[in-house]
Amino acid sequence: MSETNGIEIVPYVEDHFFQIVRREHDIKSFMGLPHPEMVAKMFTKGPGFTGIKDGEVVASAGVMIIWDRVGEAWTVTSPLVNKYASFFHKTIKDHLDKVINQYRLERVQCFVDKENKMATKWAEKLGFEYEGEMRKFFQGKTYLRYSRITEGLGG
Repeated sequence: MSETNGIEIVPYVEDHFFQIVRREHDIKSFMGLPHPEMVAKMFTKGPGFTGIKDGEVVASAGVMIIWDRVGEAWTVTSPLVNKYASFFHKTIKDHLDKVINQYRLERVQCFVDKENKMATKWAEKLGFEYEGEMRKFFQGKTYLRYSRITEGLGG
């Protein structure tokens, strides 16, 4: 795809999910699922990409198309993402904007662990708006639902 900051941006494939060294909150969430292989495959249900630096997966992100005009945004990050935070914010925001237009999505949603304050702030910087709490959503924890609504793409 492309390369910037020495980071190669490639299409997401299932293996990337298992190659990434996860940050603590990603270990608790994604790897705590009963079948992480199902999650890795599920992430292929829409456009996604992975950033690789010197053979290491820095982050993967994408939008699963869950039905007509609706997508679910996701990211999995390694500790390396902190070193390239501005680059990844811009890359993910650009990718999200392109996916919304290409797939004519009217709604893109995401969920964030309520305790992960950095992720909630980041969702808002990406243009997502808070919709509400999802109590006991996963492992008895509360997650927050965010959405990004786009008007005028229907038809």
